[in-house]
Amino acid sequence: RVDSTNQRLIEAASADDPQALFAEAQTAGRGRRGRDWRSPFGANLYLSLAWSFAGWPPKLGCLPLAVGVAATRALAASGLDGVQLKWPNDLRIGAAKLGGILIESRSEIGGACRVVIGLGLNVAMSDAQAADLGQPWIAVHAVQDAAGRPRVSRNALAANLLAALVEALKAFEATGFARFLADWNRLDIAAGRPVRIIGAGAAEIDGIACGIDDDGALIVETPDGHRQHLHAGEVSVRLEPT
Repeated sequence: RVDSTNQRLIEAASADDPQALFAEAQTAGRGRRGRDWRSPFGANLYLSLAWSFAGWPPKLGCLPLAVGVAATRALAASGLDGVQLKWPNDLRIGAAKLGGILIESRSEIGGACRVVIGLGLNVAMSDAQAADLGQPWIAVHAVQDAAGRPRVSRNALAANLLAALVEALKAFEATGFARFLADWNRLDIAAGRPVRIIGAGAAEIDGIACGIDDDGALIVETPDGHRQHLHAGEVSVRLEPT
């Protein structure tokens, strides 16, 4: 039991990277933009991976998208189909959230770059544990039960996810986002759909999601035909009913 797996690795010595931390529970788990992350004991996966790049990777802003693709690959290898990605960091099955990604970095221009990648995945969370969560959610075992498939163990999921993340980080360091782009476009749950963008301190933006640009920004076409490129950390995306 820890406060936050990300926080523990942020405070760990970078000389020991790469290093991973799993917890049975978090008392102060956090998601994007400082939101709390529900972390009941023994029900889900709470994973953080600290990784030091030798230099500043090109298009570092695309890393959360690459990590999302890697996570879907690991879940597919674990017998869970139908997982999609909602920009910039959500794992979804339909309208329900399956997991989320939070990446925190410590880097210097022209020098080393260190990232801590946090991944929370709902595996066996009960309705009681998720009471008052405030958004639709789903868990791995519930999906497998509904499909009549055997449940994957948390240990197997942990191993598959960690292996996929390590492979993805090596690929990202070598070639950037190029090896992930086609899969991301295929898995993009918002592509071609109406979305509403909620910006901090700004008016809401309604439009059609048109994929991502080379820097990983979400492209939204507004009713006047203008295309806006929106970067992670500035907005959240809410899918509107089709």
